[in-house]
Formats: sequence, structure tokens, C-alpha cells
Amino acid sequence: MKRRYSFLLWGIGSLIFLAVFSWHIYLIFSNPLVYQWDFKRYYYAGKLSLLGYSPYDLSMMVSLFGEHLPLKQAFIYPPYTIFIFKYLAKLDMLNAYYLFAIIKICAYLFILSLWKKIFFRDTNACLFLLFISISVFSESVYTDFHAGNVSVFEQVFFWLGMAYFYNRKMMLSVIFMAFSNAFKLLYLPFSLLFMATGALFYFWAFTITFIVSVAVTGYVFPAYSIEFIKNNLYFIEREESGHISVSMRSFFRETLSGGVCNPELMYVLTAVLIFLISFYVVMKNRDLLKSQNHLLIYFFIVAYCLVTPRLKDYGQIILIPPAYFLLDYFLKKKRYLTFAALIGVYFMLNPHYFLFLENGAKSFPPVLFNAFPGRSPANIWSVILNYHILFTVWIIWVVYIAIIHRMGHLIGRQGTDKNQKASFIGNE
Repeated sequence: MKRRYSFLLWGIGSLIFLAVFSWHIYLIFSNPLVYQWDFKRYYYAGKLSLLGYSPYDLSMMVSLFGEHLPLKQAFIYPPYTIFIFKYLAKLDMLNAYYLFAIIKICAYLFILSLWKKIFFRDTNACLFLLFISISVFSESVYTDFHAGNVSVFEQVFFWLGMAYFYNRKMMLSVIFMAFSNAFKLLYLPFSLLFMATGALFYFWAFTITFIVSVAVTGYVFPAYSIEFIKNNLYFIEREESGHISVSMRSFFRETLSGGVCNPELMYVLTAVLIFLISFYVVMKNRDLLKSQNHLLIYFFIVAYCLVTPRLKDYGQIILIPPAYFLLDYFLKKKRYLTFAALIGVYFMLNPHYFLFLENGAKSFPPVLFNAFPGRSPANIWSVILNYHILFTVWIIWVVYIAIIHRMGHLIGRQGTDKNQKASFIGNE
């Protein structure tokens, strides 16, 4: 009976996942003029290179292919990546579009199988499928598919690196972590994981690998490297806010601009505070996190997403395993109230599906919004809608601190009891 019930739940979860996933894939394949706008930038950068122009030259890209570019943005990835897009640019646009989408679908399905096989082997299959289908974080996957970004490919290498780190195969972890930074250098801070576990050799191996790759790239592609840096400096200066970038820096820029507090200063101070608290938690519970290194991985990811200056909507895929682990953890511990509260945060408070947050903006008294200069309740409600994921990440961070503290306390108490028992036996 129990086996039949489990199979039924697995079937329900699978149907929901297939329905949601297939719908988004249908949108992409049926509307090539509308979707994968980032890919089109990569494709035409490859075309420029084939024609003998610099792939970083935005003005040339717009003059030659402007009518086909939904976003007039420059190519911003390292020079060696252009060889990938030059290959795709040899195909006609439509075939390259479909090929890129198919490769991304395969990459995402591989990530899901990796998560299930390595990190959530004994989890509730229905819950897992529901979470990756309709939770607050699953939207980042579909956003990435719609945009045609390379984020899913980065996630493949990143999670392979984390899987090998989890299994304590450090050199393989270093290799795949290095590949995860091939496009955007987003995951360089994760080299600190090696330092946190005392694997200093692998920390320096990762660091030296990065320095050598930068030096070799600059030597082989000197002109392109300069243009690459210029284009990225422009992107760093560009302000992104709202649901496009839900970072804490964007939040302070949107809510504190024009007020007494400097938003950049508030961001830096808050980021430093989060770093110090996270560092203290890790160092105090170092033995626990070395033995339960999946906790270290998840806690580091959550802290990283709080302090990073740029957290794009399609980049939040990285948060799916840390967020799901809490559901799985409290369900297995039979902490049903906490589990229900997290279900509410992950599912019911997602404004893009259940719309609960989109109602009742007028029910809050204006006095609650005085902390945000020049903001009316309607403006504040848009902030809540845009940054609900950031608020969710704050909750997840606090919950991880509580779990790590409790587990560390229990281990410490068990160690004390053993010492007292040994001392008692010795005295006898």
C-alpha cells in the first residue's frame, strides 16, 4: 500500500513537472523571434568574428544586425568563448536557435539528475518535482530558458564541482569549479570552501589556475582582452533593479535613493555584517561542517547570494538545492509546523503564481512605509513584489544558522557527555 501511494505521488509530481516544463519549452520553440534574446547577442558576436570584426564592437553589431537584436547590448564574455559562438554562427539563425535550446534542455535535465543522485537521493520524489516546477525559485530556470543565457551551462560545471567537493574528490572539484567561471567569473568566491575545510592545497590550486588562465588569455588575445574589460566595466556601472536583479545592492538603491542613507554604504555595511556572522558560524562549527559538508555548501551559497552585488533573475537557479534541503530536512525530522511555514514561503508567497502578494496593497497603513523615503504604499508594494526572493533568501540564511547552531550544540554536548563518562570510569 505504501509503495503504491509513493508511486502515485511520484506520478502526480511528474505530471506537474512535465506540464510546466513542456509549456515553457513550447513557448521557446514556437516563438523564435521573441525568446532567447541573450543567445541572439552571442550568435551575432560570433557572426562579427567570422566577418573579421571584433565581437565586442557593439556599434558594428548594431549597424550590421541591429534589426535582429532584441537587446542592443555588447558581448561581455572572455575572448576564448567566442570560438563556441563562432561555431554556432556558421549555422543559420533558426537552426542555431533550436540547437542552443536543445543543448540547454539537456544541460538542465542533467543538473536535475545530479541533484537527485548526489544531494537528494532519499528525498520525497513528489515534493522534489513540485519544488522544481512551481516554487518561488523554479521561475529562475524558466527565465533562463526564455532569455537564452549561458547560466544553465555554468550551473552544470558548478554543481559538478560541488558534487565532487561533497564526495571529497577535491582535485576534480577544482577543475569543474574553474570551468564554472569560464564565462562570468561569478563563482570565484567559492574557492573559500576549500579553505573552510582546511584543504589549503586545493584553494591555492584553484587560485593559481585562475591567475594563469587570466594571464594566458591576456597574452593570446591582448586586444580582445582590453575590449572585454571595457564592456564589463560598463555592465558593472549599469544599474539593474527590480525582478531583473534582486541583489541587496539593488534593493538599497531602489529603496534608499534620495534619502538620508547612502544606498551603497548601506549595502557594504550589511554585506560586511553578513560576512562576519557567516564566518563566525562556520569557524565555530568547523568540525560539524567538515563532516556534513553539504551544509557548508548550502550555507555558503545562501550567504553568497545575500552579499553579491548582482543576483540576476536567471542566476537564482543556484538557490534551488539550498532552499529545497530545508523542506526535506524538516519533513524527515517531522517538524511539520516549520515545514508548513517553508511551504508558505516557497509556494504560497510567490506572487507570480498564486498572486496572494498582489492583493491587499491598500490594506497596509501608510505609516509602515515611512522608512522608505518618498515611497507611497503602491511603490512599496512593487518593491515587495520585486524583492520577495531576496526576503526569502534572508529567511533561509537565518534558518541555516539555527540548524547549524543546533547540530553543533548537540555534537558538543555529546562530546562533553563522553568526556565526563570517561573521567568517571577513570576515577573508579
